[in-house]
Parts: sequence; C-alpha cells; structure tokens
Amino acid sequence: FVSGSAQYASGIAKSQIALRKATQVKDADGMVNQAASVKAYNQAMRAATQVTKDFNIPQELAIRGMTRLGAAVIGAGGNVTNATRAFTNVLAAIKGTAGGTEDAKAAITALVQIYSKGRVSAEELSGQLGERFPAAVTQFQKANKHIYATTADLQDALKKGTVGLREL
Repeated sequence: FVSGSAQYASGIAKSQIALRKATQVKDADGMVNQAASVKAYNQAMRAATQVTKDFNIPQELAIRGMTRLGAAVIGAGGNVTNATRAFTNVLAAIKGTAGGTEDAKAAITALVQIYSKGRVSAEELSGQLGERFPAAVTQFQKANKHIYATTADLQDALKKGTVGLREL
C-alpha cells in the first residue's frame, strides 16, 4: 500500500511539473514571464482539481489531460483560459452522457488533435469526440448556428476543412 501510494504521489508530482512547463507564458522577447506563468499554472491546476472533484476524474489523469490540452491550445495561439474552458466543458459533456474515464481520455485526445491541426475535422468531431459524446456534432452546430444553419452545412464545411478553432 505504501509503495503504491508513493508511486501515485510521484506520478502526480511529475504531472504537475509537466503542467508548469506547458503553461509557461513568454513575453514578446521570448523570456518567461514568471508572474503570468504562475497565474496560468494555478488556473490550469484549479481546472484539473475541479474536474477531479465534480466529475470523478482521477487526479493524475486530469492533470495530464490539462497539460496535453494546454500545450496544444497554447501552441495553436490560444491561452490557458481557452484550454481550461475546452477541458472542463468537454469533460462535463462526457460525464453528462454517462461516459467513463476512458471516454474522458479519448475526448481529451481528440481535442488535442484538433488544436494541434489548427482546425476542426470531421474525423475528430464526428468520429473520436462523437463516439464519446453522441451530441457533439449537433451541439457544435447549434453553438455556431450563425455560421452553419444546419448540420448538413457544418458537415460540408468539415469536409472542406474550413472549420476553425474559433468555432470550437
């Protein structure tokens, strides 16, 4: 038991180190802004802690997921606020439709892939995310009804590769 607890605590500590690196904020000159980095890290940790508490996501998984998504979102030109919003909302949707831990991991992987590509594709939205959250496509269309009047319009834009991260 003691060995298992120590390994679990070590895993969480390693995940926190990775999250600290993933949420570093750099100034225009490329130097790390310590105050902004601490603020970003704390915001990301609050999101990970909140999903652990609210959605029963294991803490290490939550921190690792927030790290991966944070790095992808920041790499795509977003910020930690964008990452925590996407992280929390997708996990709420997964848990709201009776999804489990594996579904949560797969949904985060789909989001990481979307942000890493810089656009939303049918493969991730309809496929990977849609398998875990069946209403993903219809909810995405409703959230963007000012752009895509129908689900068919959204599907057409997904095929053309014109759905951007702003819509996500």
